Amino acid sequence: MAKILEMPSALSDLKARREARRQKIMGPGKKATDSRSEGIRKGLLAKVHIAKAQLGLDDGDWRAILEERFGVNSSALLSLGQLETLVTYLEKSGWKPTRARKPYDRHGKPHVATHDDTGMGREGQMRKIEALLAELGQTEGRYMPWDYAAAILKRQTGLARLEYADPVQLKGVIAALSKNVARKRKHADAANA
Repeated sequence: MAKILEMPSALSDLKARREARRQKIMGPGKKATDSRSEGIRKGLLAKVHIAKAQLGLDDGDWRAILEERFGVNSSALLSLGQLETLVTYLEKSGWKPTRARKPYDRHGKPHVATHDDTGMGREGQMRKIEALLAELGQTEGRYMPWDYAAAILKRQTGLARLEYADPVQLKGVIAALSKNVARKRKHADAANA
């Protein structure tokens, strides 16, 4: 019975030691934050600094804005909500954020899809891959780039480009794409039923 009565104090002791370790690791004055909000915060800080550069604000003007609006002299001291407010203010001040778009298809259509100089007869297989990519894109409702097929080839063989593949390796890509198309069709049919 005595052990049961001692348990709450042992538990509070354990919690106190755990918190002391956390403070030792993180340093004084810092709270444990989840990684998602920290990632959002870093993204907002990056936006703020991009906007500062694009608006051509010098250091004095920048610190004056921060001091006037938030009472701090560094954007690193702002909370998540304050950073969102600052981004909105900078947009109203004339900054137009642009999204850096990743190109859908780095390599584009492979040369061997239209003309195969090696005599391996890969044109038919490349047409089949192109048709499967189009069908897969249609079932998903988006564009499926040639890079998707190249990624399958890389995962299967280690080759980075479809131009380097022989007919046997292309057959493996066709099989994988066919399975993906069949799976996507099955999911689409199940959703429509």
